[in-house]
This record gives sequence, structure tokens and C-alpha cells, in this order.
Amino acid sequence: MITKIAKISILSAICLAMTNVSAFNLGDFAKKLQEAANKAAPAGANSGGGKSQSAGGMFDQVCGRVLGEPFQKVTLKESQDALIQRYFNVADSTEFEKALRAGVNVGHKGTLVNLRTHTPDLQDKKIKRLAESFLLDPSSDMLAQVIHFAQNGDRYFVEKEGSEWGDAQVLLAMVLMQYPDLVKDKGAILPLLKSADAVGAKSNLARALIARAHLFGDYATKDLREFDGRIVTQHNTPKARTKTLTIEWAIENEPGWNRRQQYEEQLKMQADFAASMTKKKNARSRNDMLPRVVALLDKGDEINQMTAEALGAGPQIAQIQARIDQVKKEGSGEQNIVKVRASITAEAEAMLAAAMQKSPKLEGDAKAKLAAANKLRADNLIVHYGLVGEAGLKFISGEMDEVVNVVGPMLNEYMVSACTVMDRSVKLSEKLGDPPPAMDPKAVADAEFM
Repeated sequence: MITKIAKISILSAICLAMTNVSAFNLGDFAKKLQEAANKAAPAGANSGGGKSQSAGGMFDQVCGRVLGEPFQKVTLKESQDALIQRYFNVADSTEFEKALRAGVNVGHKGTLVNLRTHTPDLQDKKIKRLAESFLLDPSSDMLAQVIHFAQNGDRYFVEKEGSEWGDAQVLLAMVLMQYPDLVKDKGAILPLLKSADAVGAKSNLARALIARAHLFGDYATKDLREFDGRIVTQHNTPKARTKTLTIEWAIENEPGWNRRQQYEEQLKMQADFAASMTKKKNARSRNDMLPRVVALLDKGDEINQMTAEALGAGPQIAQIQARIDQVKKEGSGEQNIVKVRASITAEAEAMLAAAMQKSPKLEGDAKAKLAAANKLRADNLIVHYGLVGEAGLKFISGEMDEVVNVVGPMLNEYMVSACTVMDRSVKLSEKLGDPPPAMDPKAVADAEFM
């Protein structure tokens, strides 16, 4: 199977070849457990002759994007309110906080899919941690940090690594696009991206987002020649998967793109690329997401019950389950029921994570029950990972219906609690002398859409 890294490399090589042709003719993509190494390795690679791996590497691939390292906040050079009100309309601070939290996982059709989709392409480690922290805590406090670094970040540029200031410019632009209804001036977005694309930052993510802006015509004039020029060339800095996703979309949806056929023919030479495209098309065409999310939650409740019994927290989980049962019985609208259920389940998992954080000493049946629950949790987490990716595909392709608009953000929110309790389970198992639950690399690869 072709890896994500390999696919991006193939597209980059094609871009370079086409740039040269054009010039000749015309003259003119546990905290948290070796994340970089895992992303560089093939999705299904392991040293066990095809056997399942322990949760370590695979868990990192599944949960690395939602369990980032904590960001060390800095002292602001001006007031938090002054920073935020430079870019955002804040009529009521309480309502503004609610809007930040409500909108952090919303998907968009256009230049930005959502902040979570593009954050992995940030180059600077500090700014990537800042982005991940904002996703976990979308508050005025964290928003002010984003704006501060966009204005005052270190401009020191390292070839192939980028700069703190440049990535902060991209991050601020993405945050502005994540909350279009709160922004004072949407015209500020393109200049931020262009600053990050310039010589002092050379961000390939910025370049890909500018290309998308010209492709969709939302934050820049729709211009396929500008799109083509930006998407074909790249800086000598880490590649952006946003570029790969954009090229795939343009091949399928933009017949007016003059290089479309060239890319398609080159990529069709890679058998795994064709298989990947077919897999994505099949996923986008499915219309049974809601019942599969219900099944995911049902299984999660069963696993939480097993875990609670192992930890001696049966009465507490029973109270939470009673609330879930009441919502299922009395709630109206299946999508709304799913949202409320996910919120209550997240409470249960937070309680379980806190209990496991205390490192209880389990023996006999309790220890065995926890091990069984951990294995089921690992399997369910892979299903959850696949649903998140499938919803992301629908956002990227613009094939968003009412179900995806409601369930997609909920899946991202619920992923945080699911990964947190899995992380605690792995660590507790290690302290108890048990191996962490296995996660099948093939199952993870099959669930990988992004």
C-alpha cells in the first residue's frame, strides 16, 4: 500500500516535472508517542509479519492529532481584549466564548475545510502545539496567544523547517476562516497567507491555502491560472497534505483546470492511487453515517460499563447510563439525540480517565475485565477514527448534508474524550504489568481517509 508520505512525494515529483515542462514550453501535504516517526512509517507497516501491533504506534496515528502536548502560554504585550478586537467582533464576551467553542469543529466548503484538518501541516513545533491547544480549548485566552504570535513570533527562518512567525500567520488566517461570522475584516486573511508564503517564511501550507482561495473564489478572486501556479510549485520546506487533498479534489471536480488531465494520467500510473481514489469515492457515497455513529456510541457505552466495573465505579457509571437511556427514550430528532448522547458519554469517559489516573491496583477478575474492555475500546476507536475521516472527506468534497453537518463536528469533539480514556487505559495496563491492547495496522489503514 502506498503511504501518505509516499503519495505526497509522488505528487511533488509530478509538480516539479510539470513546472520544468512549463518553463521549457512557456518560459515562465502517548504525548504523543513518536508522532513524527509514526507518520513517516507506512500505515500498515510492522515488524511482526502482519500481526497486530501494540497500541503504541497505531494509537499515535489514530490519536496524535487530538492529544497534543500542552502549550506554554507567554505574557502578552498588550491586553487580551485589544488583541482579539483587532480581528473579531466582540459584542458580548460570554456569547463570544460560546461561539468559539461551538464553532471550532464546524466544517466549511472552500479554502478552509476546518482548522483540525489543516493543523498537521503546520511546520513549527511550538505553533503546532498552539493550534492543537486551541482546538482543545477554543477560548479567548488561547485566541489571544494565536494573535500574539502572529504579531510577535520569532522570525528566524530555518530552511526545511520554516519559522515561528510564518506559521503563526497561517494559523491566525485559518482561525479567522474557521469563524467567518465573527471576523471583522475577511480581507485580512489573504495578506496573512501571503506573508507566510513569502521569502521569510516559505510555508507550503500557506501556498496551498492561497491556491485553494483562487480555486474556490471565497477569499481571493477565482482564477485557475493563479491556482495552478501556486499548487504546482512548492518551497523547500515540509510538504503539505493540504496540497495533496486539493489536487485530488481538483482532478475530480474542476474540468477547467488545464493540468487536470496531466495529473490524472500521471497518478493513474500508480495503482495504489487509483485504489485510494476508489476507496474515497465509495466512502463519500455512503449515506448510513448516522446509524453507524449510533452503533459506535452503543458499543462505547458497553465498554465504559465494563471498565467501570473493573475499576469499582459501577454505581457512578450506572447513573450516567440512566441519563443516556432517558435521552434515548424521551429525546426528539435522532441527530440531536446523538449529540446529547455523545456529550454524556464524554462525561463518563472523563470520570473513567480520572479514576485510572489514580493508578488503582487491580487483580484477578478486575484486571482481566479491564484488559478485555481495553481491547474492545481499541477496536471501537479505530471505527471512530474511520468515521471522523469519512466525515472529513465529505467536508472536503463539499458533499455535506444535514447529518454530516451535525455529526461531523460531534465526532471530532467526542474523539478527544475517547482518545484520552484510551491513553489512560494504556498507561494503567503498563503499570499493572500487562501489554497495551493491540490495534490492527490493517484496520487502521483501512480506516485512514485523510
